[in-house]
Amino acid sequence: MKKYILRDGALIIASSLLIALSFKEKCPKLTNDSLTTNDMKSDFSYSNGDIYIGDLNFINQKQENASLSDVFVVDERLTDDPNMIILDSYRIKTLKEQKEILKCLLEYEALYPTDWERSLYSMELEWTIHNIFYALDYEKERTKSVDLNNDDELVYRVLSLFQIVNTLK
Repeated sequence: MKKYILRDGALIIASSLLIALSFKEKCPKLTNDSLTTNDMKSDFSYSNGDIYIGDLNFINQKQENASLSDVFVVDERLTDDPNMIILDSYRIKTLKEQKEILKCLLEYEALYPTDWERSLYSMELEWTIHNIFYALDYEKERTKSVDLNNDDELVYRVLSLFQIVNTLK
């Protein structure tokens, strides 16, 4: 099975790299130079609780009075590799709830636009892979929280193309 995945994966990656790059969606850049992550914080809700998005100080404050179903997202979009980190993402196991949370991240990006560029599907795939590895006890410290940085977008777009090609076979 592993040889099959590696062989097909290499072919898909080689043939799909240019295609994946063409799917890259552009987000408007942050226009207010004085805006920092301290200014960007929001509370959202999903079907099972609240979602808090902001810098680490904001997240630490919100965690003090949180319920177990609340979700905390550290906003690191103003770094060299724009990123949103969903802390303890392994706790969210259903795709429905993951999708709700990810849509809130995209809404947050629309409210406070930056260079963060992630597609819903690539984020779903990355989160699912993190959860699988966490469940398998693989590097739990690394896989318990999903980091949705720009540099990983291409990787997960290529993986999604691989998945699509395999379903067509």
